[in-house]
Amino acid sequence: MKAVARVEALPRNQSGEDKTWVEKAIANWDRHYRQAVRVR
Repeated sequence: MKAVARVEALPRNQSGEDKTWVEKAIANWDRHYRQAVRVR
């Protein structure tokens, strides 16, 4: 829980900061797993 509190307190996580990088990260994550192929 202390680690979460430290990350939440970082300047980039404050109200009013640009958080568009989060949406880009989620989109990249989705794209990666959509393109994944199961190998047998």
